[in-house]
Amino acid sequence: MKKMTEKTAPVSPAGLSPANLTHTPVPSPAGLSPANLPHTPEPSPAGHTLYERLRDFDLPGIVVRRLQQADRPFWLAFAAVFLALNLIFLFHGAHFMFGDHDWKYLKHGISLGAGLFEGRFSQFVPVTLLSRGEILPVINNAFGFAGFALGVAMLARYWRLPHTKTACVLFALFAALTPYVLSFMYFAFLVIPVLGWNMFVIGSLLISEKEERFSLRRTVSAAVLTTLALGGYPPVINLIAVAFSVRLLFAALFEIPSPAAATPDSPIPLSLPAVLKTLCRRFRWTAFNLVLGAACYKLCLWALTRTGAANASYYNLQTTPLAEWGAKFLLVSRDALLQFSATLPFIPAAYKAAAGIVVLAGIAAALLRIFAPFRTNAPAALSAASGATVSASVADTAAANSDTPDMPYSFSAGAKIFVIMLLAAVFYAPLVTLFISTSLAETEFSPRIDFFGLMYLYAAMFALTLKNAASAAPVALSLIHISEPTRLQLIS
Repeated sequence: MKKMTEKTAPVSPAGLSPANLTHTPVPSPAGLSPANLPHTPEPSPAGHTLYERLRDFDLPGIVVRRLQQADRPFWLAFAAVFLALNLIFLFHGAHFMFGDHDWKYLKHGISLGAGLFEGRFSQFVPVTLLSRGEILPVINNAFGFAGFALGVAMLARYWRLPHTKTACVLFALFAALTPYVLSFMYFAFLVIPVLGWNMFVIGSLLISEKEERFSLRRTVSAAVLTTLALGGYPPVINLIAVAFSVRLLFAALFEIPSPAAATPDSPIPLSLPAVLKTLCRRFRWTAFNLVLGAACYKLCLWALTRTGAANASYYNLQTTPLAEWGAKFLLVSRDALLQFSATLPFIPAAYKAAAGIVVLAGIAAALLRIFAPFRTNAPAALSAASGATVSASVADTAAANSDTPDMPYSFSAGAKIFVIMLLAAVFYAPLVTLFISTSLAETEFSPRIDFFGLMYLYAAMFALTLKNAASAAPVALSLIHISEPTRLQLIS
């Protein structure tokens, strides 16, 4: 065989050098040279007539493909909550209970500006769009339950629960099927406006978290959703505080990557700067968009009060003066504990006791994660903790290397203190409205206020228990399949 030199060009499979290809093109399978192809183009789909496109339109195929690509755990959680709510509250839906305002609104409908006098400028936007301001039996509750169920399913995605049907459905049912819903069932004109605001809040947070760098479209969308939610029912700020603080806590507990220099023989504790750097980099745009949305809400209130459309002296618009913040913080600190024992209308002691057990389980899971060494390098463990999906090839690789232990690490002393502070902030988050408002009678231990705060705190503790169990399961399974020397090394 002739040895190739610098002066010898490589020979193509057809026996032609690259220089000759332009002069003697290889015939195509159809007997045409490339130069002739532009003169005989194939008809493009855009050239088809409307009749041909309609004839070839495969609606069943499109529906089947969309269903195959759908997020099944998400939509199953939505369907389960929606059906369960309609079934459980069937009595109230069938009898169509009326509240103190509903008779007037039932006869005359709800105008778009009916909530302006108390600063709720977007309160009746959803009901105006969906039913032109009319309160319709059965349909009214169905729309409200659909929005509420969708928001709860979105919350499971935002908090990155294990992406399984069982975990998503269990979380959604636990979060949604609470007696706090009854606090609005007796105000039919509020069912659509109030029950669906969680969908706006979680949608804003999901949009913001996808914003790795500044995006005008995402920032405007998130700020508008936040402004509409706050303008519809201001206590929704409790939900914003709970959802975001819990997201920060979950990210610190389950999603911080292990130190690059860690080895099985010399684990490196996760430092406080590493935790802060990761959280700031990941959630800086979320914080910016929330502040922007709150600023837009305050600007709208200022404009309404200046024009006289909103009554500035109304209790909904009164905020705690700066001089009283210290005393108010002490009150909020006391209520941070009492909120788990105070019984309210529709909220009996038995429910409080059962929910308290879930809270204790969540606290135990968080403390176990903070103080016990843990492992996050295994793809299966990371998937279970964050809700992400892992490809089959990665899973096969992890299974093939099961004798190699994950990199164990724990939090440093500073990181532990910070994560404990995040955990404490979660318990203060449901009381943001109490801290801001001057009206204790309307905001302290109120079921309608707790609907946006304490109810989601219970859901967070349940989610924390699920995530901790899911992240520990792969490690426990790996201990079963690894070799005996490695198992003894890990146990020691």
